[in-house]
Amino acid sequence: MRINETVAITKITLNQQPEILALMKTIYQPAYAYLWEDKGKGYVNRIYSNQQMKRDLDDVNSQFYLVSHHKKTVGIFKLLLPSTFPENEFLNIAKLDRIYLHHSVHGKGIAKQLMLWALEQMKNNRFEYCWLEAMVSQPRAIAFYEKFDFTYHSQYDLPFEGLHNELRAIQRMVKKL
Repeated sequence: MRINETVAITKITLNQQPEILALMKTIYQPAYAYLWEDKGKGYVNRIYSNQQMKRDLDDVNSQFYLVSHHKKTVGIFKLLLPSTFPENEFLNIAKLDRIYLHHSVHGKGIAKQLMLWALEQMKNNRFEYCWLEAMVSQPRAIAFYEKFDFTYHSQYDLPFEGLHNELRAIQRMVKKL
């Protein structure tokens, strides 16, 4: 599916798990290595394992895509339509679950195009809110989301083993559509 003349998304299939795992080793680990005792290796292997990918793809609410730029795979993008929010504070809500792009395409407007497309899909499906989570230690990501009128809601510490204690904070951000 074309987002614009240079960006396209295609639904991920389980057969692509080895490709996704290899891709995320080049995207996630360099960007988030500082969070982890093992530089993120265990997290990437766990989250993009065949078993976890199957769970993600079997979720009827999950829309999981490969992102390409000029026909080259550069990232992944995942929406949850609908989603739930902790304590069911918001009803009729969708989630931007993941957006990871290779550092070589940062600053090219790809994330902006994906965000605009996702928000349009959510509006077309009559969702009232969108939410996402961003690491507190990633101020550039938070600033990017704030440009789309996402606002701070709350934060908590991720419970993952191997995550440096002082870097566990993740914040929830919400936007009214």
